[in-house]
Amino acid sequence: MAAELAAAEERFTKASTEFEAATAHRDAMRAVMEQRKRLSGIYTPEETAASAQRLRDRLNEGRRRH
Repeated sequence: MAAELAAAEERFTKASTEFEAATAHRDAMRAVMEQRKRLSGIYTPEETAASAQRLRDRLNEGRRRH
């Protein structure tokens, strides 16, 4: 029983380490993809629509001031 428990703890430790490494890799890849997206100007349709709306709002505000 003690040997099984020790083996299970070893497997858990290994799995935990692998999970942490995979999570760090995922986070790094997300950061790279976000940077590429910003640099390339490629955005999701929602982001494009929000950006267009902000531009329209700024134009309308400028028109109201004049």
